[in-house]
This record gives sequence, C-alpha cells and structure tokens, in this order.
Amino acid sequence: MTPCDPDFNGGYPVLLIKRDFDPKSATYLEDLLTVPIFGPNFVGQGISLLEGYSGFYHTPITQIRENYAYQEGSTPSDYPRVEERIMDFSVGVQGRSWSEFVQVETLLWFIMKPPKGKRPDFVLRMYFGPGEDDWREITVRLERTPKDLMKLGPGLTTKMQWDLTALACDPYWYSRTLQDTVTFDTGSGTGANRISQRTLVIDNFGDQECWLEYASNELTATSTFTLPDALGVYPSWHTSAGQRIYVPLPPLGVGKSFLVQTNPLQIALEAMDDSQEVANLQGDFNNALPPHTVGAKLPVTLKGGTAQTQLSVYAIQRFDRWFGGQAL
Repeated sequence: MTPCDPDFNGGYPVLLIKRDFDPKSATYLEDLLTVPIFGPNFVGQGISLLEGYSGFYHTPITQIRENYAYQEGSTPSDYPRVEERIMDFSVGVQGRSWSEFVQVETLLWFIMKPPKGKRPDFVLRMYFGPGEDDWREITVRLERTPKDLMKLGPGLTTKMQWDLTALACDPYWYSRTLQDTVTFDTGSGTGANRISQRTLVIDNFGDQECWLEYASNELTATSTFTLPDALGVYPSWHTSAGQRIYVPLPPLGVGKSFLVQTNPLQIALEAMDDSQEVANLQGDFNNALPPHTVGAKLPVTLKGGTAQTQLSVYAIQRFDRWFGGQAL
C-alpha cells in the first residue's frame, strides 16, 4: 500500500489544505481551500506527490542521558525528548498547456508560500484507508526555499518538479476529534442545591497521550461543575490514595458557556464572555488520557444548573505516524 492508492479518497489520498489560523478571524480554523494531491502517475492539470519522501513516519526523538562521577557509561531517561519534525518530499506540478501550468503553480504557492505578513503554515492530510475518517493530518510550513531546477523557458514547459523541505514544530499527526455529550436532565434537590451526576465515555485510539477538553452549552442558571482529572488517581502517600482526582470549577453564572483545557500548557478555564473565571479555579489538571484507551469513564457532577444543561468532552487524537499505531 502506498500513500497514493487510487482507492483512497477518490483517487487523491493526499490533501493540501489552506486553513485559517488567525484567532481573530470569523473563519478561524476553517478550511479556506482544499487541493487534491494525486499519485506519481497522474496525468492532467494538478499536483502530484512523487516517489521518495522522508520524515512522514516516526517522530524524531533524542535520548536524554545523565553521566555521574566515576560512572561507567550513562543512565538513560525514561522520557526521550521529542523533536520537531523535518519532512522532505517532492511534488510535481503540471498542466495540459502553459496557462494551465501557471494556474497550478500559482495555486501551489498561494497555499505553501503566502504573501509576506500571512501565516505560512499549511496542512497536509493523508488518507490511509477507504473510510471517510481514515485520515491523519499535520501542520507544516516550508523550512527553506524550494529547490528550483527549471529546465525550459516560459511557455515551453507544462511540467515542473519541486523538492521541498517542510517543518512541523508540532511533530504529531492528528486524526478526527472524538466527542461525547451528556444532559443533566435528572437529579436530586432543587434550585442552587440541585445535584446531578452523569458519566461521559471517551476513547483515545492514538499512540500518544490525549489532553481532554470540556465544554458546556449556554448556561441558564448558575452552575458548578466538578470534572475528573482524566483517569488520574491520588498517589500512595496521599490520604485519598487510589481514589480518582476531581477538579471543581468555580460557579458559572447565567448566559455563560465555558471551555476547559486540561493541558497544563494551555489556559485551564475560559468563559465565553471573556471574564477571568480561571482565577477562581480550585485545583489543577495534571493527567492526560493514556494512549490506546478505550471506553474511559469520566464521572461528572453538576450543582445547580437545569435539566437542559449539557456538558461535552473532546478527545483530540495524536499519532506518531500517518498510518498505524491505533488501539486494536
């Protein structure tokens, strides 16, 4: 099987995507332009992925070692450093005439090398099977100027090969985001003292850890949520050793909705009215959903709220390579 199997995604199993990465834009994270990349035997007007490419498979790592006084050899760390990914590949650009060739060339560099001042990142999406969700994608930018080996003058050629080197500062491949939603439509008590408990169920088929995200619908009554720290439990020395870790959110008022990002490198709690609710957060999230987790149960508690209050969990799956590695 090659990445250019004609049975995948209608004969073009690689997509070149121009995505809006401007957080101030009304189309933030939407795909503005999607261009198919065909296999090496493609003939016509378009772009093809040529044979011979590297850096698409394993994430680069560096083994961290410590050397102690008088030690023979070294002591390796259990946590190798994950490096940025460098990807080398070649694309062919062709048309049936000079004008068609120019159109494709213009389109290619509009996505891969936009005008100065525009974010230079683009997305490569690769299909590894015939299913609608059998894809993974990575965000890259050109690491250096493409290699230019033009042999014929203007108007005389309808084909061109470009040797490219791309940089992925985030080295992982991402697949579709998994989701589960619960509605707190039953509970005990009334008003602000109403208690409702539900259990979200989520998977992480990826071969990398997954930092969960939670989001509510718009709240119509003051609501206080308590969320699990993924599958984390208290350590053996803790008074609650072995019990699940839960993080209480501050009370959120009418008209608000929120996003919780459990990745410690992100803002933990963002209310959609831009208020600084994160300052009232009691506790931290420190645990990710482990790789190859299937059917993880996440008990959640709501105090207050209404029978229409909803909570969703999102699992953004990450992979070391563009195919394989998923939970069996």
